[in-house]
Amino acid sequence: MLVETRNYLFLLIFLLSLGSTFAHAQQYPTKPVRAILPVSPHVRSRRLKALAVTSIKEFEAFIRNEIAKWAKVIRAAKITIN
Repeated sequence: MLVETRNYLFLLIFLLSLGSTFAHAQQYPTKPVRAILPVSPHVRSRRLKALAVTSIKEFEAFIRNEIAKWAKVIRAAKITIN
């Protein structure tokens, strides 16, 4: 009885291992991946041109204004770091 149970167990393991050999991963994409962005390229280029600064002082002022603007948004949303 023990021998028959062991044989069935080996048979079950063998059959299960056969099924795992047929699984395979997907191929890496051969076509280029397109990024879908929420704004058009024209709007993006306008925004980038608007960021163009002529001096370090202007860039520094821009960064400070952006930090202050987003700090207000974060405080209003009550977002915290865990």
